[in-house]
Formats: sequence, C-alpha cells, structure tokens
Amino acid sequence: MNDIWSVLLQTLTASGVAALLLVLKAMFRDKLSPRWQYGVWGILALRILLPAGVLGRSLFPWGRVALEAAKTAVEGGLSSA
Repeated sequence: MNDIWSVLLQTLTASGVAALLLVLKAMFRDKLSPRWQYGVWGILALRILLPAGVLGRSLFPWGRVALEAAKTAVEGGLSSA
C-alpha cells in the first residue's frame, strides 16, 4: 500500500464493480444460478482483501487519471512555505 490515494482508487474500483454486479443481477433476475453469483461476489471479495497496488494495475485506467487530478487539486492547497 503506497498511500491513501491508492486505497481510495481501490475503494472506488470495488464500489463500481459491485454496482455493476447489482445491475447485472437485476437484469438477469432468476436466470443466474446462486453458484455463479457466489463465485462472482467471491472474486470481488478477494480483490477487496488484497492490499491496494498489489496487482499494479487498475480495472479502470480512467480512474487513475481522475484520482491524479483530485490528488493535485487537494495537495496543491497544502503546499508548505
């Protein structure tokens, strides 16, 4: 884990994937078996349990760009003299 920004990126990524899974579950309703659903949620849980930055890559490359913009904006006002 490098810093708070990598943790924030992992949280945003996991939240986005969880939202996508919930949408897919609502779309397919009873067509997906419980075994498949447990498997997909299990993979997401494993990804959440891994420390941020272990895999070195993000699922959403645009997320890193947005995170860098937010980091610059926040840390710009904190510069010390």
